[in-house]
Amino acid sequence: MNNNLPQVKTVKLLFVAVDEQQQAMFNMAFKMHNTTNYQVVDAASGEKPELVIVDGDTSAGVTAWHKAKGVYEGSVVVFFSKSPPPVTAPYLSKPIKFDTLFLSLRNLMQGNGVWVVNSSSSPSHSSTTPAVRTTGTATHSPVSHLRASEITIPRFDPNVGLLGAFREVLAQQRNAAILIDEKPVLAVFSNIQQVWVAVDSEQLKAYCRQGHVNVKIKQ
Repeated sequence: MNNNLPQVKTVKLLFVAVDEQQQAMFNMAFKMHNTTNYQVVDAASGEKPELVIVDGDTSAGVTAWHKAKGVYEGSVVVFFSKSPPPVTAPYLSKPIKFDTLFLSLRNLMQGNGVWVVNSSSSPSHSSTTPAVRTTGTATHSPVSHLRASEITIPRFDPNVGLLGAFREVLAQQRNAAILIDEKPVLAVFSNIQQVWVAVDSEQLKAYCRQGHVNVKIKQ
């Protein structure tokens, strides 16, 4: 047994009043993440979660958050909403984004990311940044007249590589993560017709041009 292998930390997580669509997006993100194993538990299981995410946008959002905070003492109970909470609470904003989600979750687990509401109902950690105005004469770039030239488009098979995997997922109408060399590239949510892109545009173009890559589809 190799004791030098890195140990993957497991974090037990519970959703409260979070709809299936939002949960599906979280679960897909968890499948694309290898550093921490986020294990979603059910309230009926009796297992104590380390992290509780409460949807604050429901009609009973604040009440649900207060109740969860009382039930799961010692756990980090997060207020998950489009707008900052009206109470002092660990805060995760909607919509979730793959490139910032795991940093946000790690910060919340470490006791950071708390939205503080003071007596004047103004968040103490928020700040207002003045708008920057620039003055001066606008300059116009000369319009370059380009001469038509021949363009060579290499042939490619859309049924292989990243495009092939993407077409396969769409054809089967399923939610799946697409990885290349074990690194997340796309998360496809067929049921809501949304796609997460986990790489920059240039890297995505490069992957699309490659016909023979180590592609894996994870459900």
